[in-house]
Amino acid sequence: MAILWIFMPKFVWVRKLILFVFLICFGKTNASNLQPIGARSAALSHATIAADGILSAFQNQAALATLENFSAGFAIENRFLVPELNIGAFAMAMPTDIGVINMGVQRFGNSLYAESRYGLGFSKSFNEKISLGLQLNYFETRLGENYGTSGRLVGEFGFRVKVSEDLFVGGHLFNPTRVNISKNLTEPIPTTFRLGAQYSFSDQLLTFAEIDKPINGKAQVKAAFEYQFLEKFYLRAGLSTLPIQNSFGFGIQLGALRFDLAAQYNQLLGFSPQVGLIYQPK
Repeated sequence: MAILWIFMPKFVWVRKLILFVFLICFGKTNASNLQPIGARSAALSHATIAADGILSAFQNQAALATLENFSAGFAIENRFLVPELNIGAFAMAMPTDIGVINMGVQRFGNSLYAESRYGLGFSKSFNEKISLGLQLNYFETRLGENYGTSGRLVGEFGFRVKVSEDLFVGGHLFNPTRVNISKNLTEPIPTTFRLGAQYSFSDQLLTFAEIDKPINGKAQVKAAFEYQFLEKFYLRAGLSTLPIQNSFGFGIQLGALRFDLAAQYNQLLGFSPQVGLIYQPK
């Protein structure tokens, strides 16, 4: 698709028409383009429902409950190398005496079609093993320049359990009340349950596995690994089904800062690179 885009700069109206149709069809297929984001997570095929990190604000808020310091992070994805399909996200979290409060913003699209998500969440560890989290999101959909904007409130909640020193299990339910995209459309924002695990074979090697099940769709299976070497560097790779996608990436830790780079590959549509910067003091 990216190659086709390169040879169409002069036919602006054709390009806009194709983009508009693609956005609508792609949006209907996925019901929402604001899917999990984060360069580390993308490199791991988003098999990260049991993993911790500040960008868990867009996946499983329960994983934020163990944060001990203010943390923040952002990520940018260029889907299928098409500039108009950029996705950007920013999140931050602050530990308090009663738990961890997080906020996040995510945006997809352009002037033809755009989706935005604004979230406010709370997570808490009830002992050394169990953490719970929840979040309320305001979803905003804008169609064209003259068709107006629709906004809806959507909830989500999750858990994370420390089974042992090496094994964590996480689960998350998004949109349990099956809120529709807008008041005028009967199509709901996806209701999805995710269940996964993170297992540490050593201090250097982490493995991940996950199953995602939309309420009206087939289950997607994901698996990935992360290998740390030379103390500061990370190598990551993953695989997911429906559709089959490969992913890979790396990261570098510089004190409290971590830089991540990743790419996912779809056999039909091509590459979707992603970059991220995380501030998360230990």
